[in-house]
Order: sequence, then C-alpha cells, then structure tokens
Amino acid sequence: MIIIDFETRGTHNVVEYGVDVHAPKLTEITLLTWNYPDQPFLIHTWYPGQPLPQELFDRIEDGEMLAAWNSRYDRKVWNEAAVRLYGFPPVPMERFVDLAVQGRASLVPASLDQASRALRIKQKPKTGQKAMKSY
Repeated sequence: MIIIDFETRGTHNVVEYGVDVHAPKLTEITLLTWNYPDQPFLIHTWYPGQPLPQELFDRIEDGEMLAAWNSRYDRKVWNEAAVRLYGFPPVPMERFVDLAVQGRASLVPASLDQASRALRIKQKPKTGQKAMKSY
C-alpha cells in the first residue's frame, strides 16, 4: 500500500466549500508526497515542473493500492486535478484506502492532528500549514 499526500492551491477553500467543489477548481498542486511499503522511512516528493513520478505510476499499474488520511480528498485531487493539470493516469476509486476510516474503526480520533497525538507519533509540521495559508 502506497501512502500519498497532496498539498494544493485553488480558487475555493476546501474547508468552506468541500472537496467536490475544491478539487475540480484546483489551479495548482504544490506537491505530492508518498512512500512505498518496502521503504517506509523514505518519503518521495514530486513538485510540478519535475518529471512525472513514473515509478509511482508503474507500481500503481502493477496493482499496488493507494492510501491517505481522508482519501476521498486525495482521490479527487488525483483524478480531477492531477490528471487534468499534469497528465497523471486515472486511478479507480476502489484502489484507494482511507486511513482515517480505518482509524475511526479502531477508536482513533478523526482529525489527523488528534490521531497523531493519540497514537504518539510525529505530527505533520505546522510550518507547511502556515505556508499554504499564506498564498
């Protein structure tokens, strides 16, 4: 299972309008990060303007699943923005696993920040959130 995370910018705030409005109106993907199950401590990063992540595409084509916290967002960004803006291959909905849903089934808080604290794991850096809000 490949864990992915998109950071984006668009004309509509995802919190205010929801992912169904936000994803089709995205103007930019600022980055995509992922890691492979056989390399759990190596985080790969793709920025627009770099060559497309062919190894990632190949592994998905070979049958690896994609996972994300609140994967509906990442699935929509992948299929409605990355495909349109950057030429990513589409990935069917059934190939995505939602880690937040799995966490909630185990009584882990729904918020990524709260879940990280509850599980005592390193949290997503606040600097990235501040930088995203400054645009």
